[in-house]
Amino acid sequence: VAEGIRLLKAATYAAAIDPETGMIDMEQLIVGMGAARRKRGKDLESLVQEVLAEKGEGGAMLTADAVKAEVNERLGSRKEQLASDNEFFSALRAVEEQGLIRRQGKQIELR
Repeated sequence: VAEGIRLLKAATYAAAIDPETGMIDMEQLIVGMGAARRKRGKDLESLVQEVLAEKGEGGAMLTADAVKAEVNERLGSRKEQLASDNEFFSALRAVEEQGLIRRQGKQIELR
């Protein structure tokens, strides 16, 4: 029983640690996503909006690959970790839900 309790504590501790801060992140356990990861998602969403705003006016067509390349270029210049496909498309989906773009496959139409 003591070994089971020790293993449970170790697993909980490992699951709740934020890899960036090394501190226990209770949001990771409660919400399923740590605060640092959620903040990065919001930052990526803002960066995607910024790139889209600079790339063209309403009705302009862009490709998701071109937008992702520009986002990663800016992240690289800031010495930040590049966006994975999952992170990028999650941010792109959030921008689409706000009604700023319409996406069809890898084509993006600005509104």
